[in-house]
Amino acid sequence: MHQSVIADYQGRGLLEPMDGVLKEAGIGPQAITPAGLRGVTKAGHLYGMAWDTIGGLFHLNLKLFQQAGLWKDGKPVLPTSADELLVQARQFKARTGKPYLVQSEVSDAGSFVRNFYGYAMAQGAVLFPDPRHARFNTPEGARVIQLFRTIEQEKLTTLNQDTPAAIASFMNGDGGIYPTGTWMIGSFDQEAKTAGRPLYGAYGVYPYPRLWGHDAAFVDGHALVMPKRHRSPEQVHAVARFLKFMAAHNYDWTRTGHLPAFRAVYASPQFQALPHRADIASLAATGVQLPGYVQRQSAIQGLLGEELTSAVTGTKPIDRALTDAERRVDELLAQIP
Repeated sequence: MHQSVIADYQGRGLLEPMDGVLKEAGIGPQAITPAGLRGVTKAGHLYGMAWDTIGGLFHLNLKLFQQAGLWKDGKPVLPTSADELLVQARQFKARTGKPYLVQSEVSDAGSFVRNFYGYAMAQGAVLFPDPRHARFNTPEGARVIQLFRTIEQEKLTTLNQDTPAAIASFMNGDGGIYPTGTWMIGSFDQEAKTAGRPLYGAYGVYPYPRLWGHDAAFVDGHALVMPKRHRSPEQVHAVARFLKFMAAHNYDWTRTGHLPAFRAVYASPQFQALPHRADIASLAATGVQLPGYVQRQSAIQGLLGEELTSAVTGTKPIDRALTDAERRVDELLAQIP
């Protein structure tokens, strides 16, 4: 189960707290990464065994970064503030003739929502002060959207692309950075190993740079959960044995590009040898999620994504779009039993 939907089931009493069975399996909270632990902790209990961390990353075309002069000591230069991002994006476009960002703006609510959640929370914004209310129209939220609106207005990004088009643009070398998820690492790395392709020998991936406040990137993850039902002691012991087995094989799943949920995997030679993992490992510590009491997160993403897209593309003023997003999400949350 995605960690972001655990609250929906836990809130209806449909999941078992797993503190006891995890203890029997020898899996204590200290074994789990901070991001993984945040994802499965609801109402003070563990409602799942965290399995991975998934989230947005900056996927880079390193050849274009060198051409743009955004290169130092053998590494790409990423911004450390919103103002610096705009300066670098303008320099990138001037020197390469290509947009700094590749973005999937059409039929992809998650794209702008990831940016908004992560960068608003990095500034200390409280997006959901309680289980029934959203708070999006804040100075912190407006700063994030104004940045991406400026990027849009100055055409420092690709425009009017859906996800397949954005993936193709990045693979074809048509832009510098594609902010998308951990799940694309394998595909892009394969392109980077294919002679003759635009990304050949030119792919890098890093966490979102800190533009405000502290390091934070909005993440989700998968978890193994226990539906609520009567189980005999023998069945509970069997569940514990299964969880112990799965925990011992957490590394095997990380080859997908997702980050492991177990701290021990990060120190293993096998993990360190995987492409790009050392560059993105910090996501397991800095990844943030919505408060554990927020239900209907997928539906909220759809509503908020529509309004953020309107604000970024200029269809609505930023203030109105964020106010409308609050109203629509509050109406949704009010309907939860």
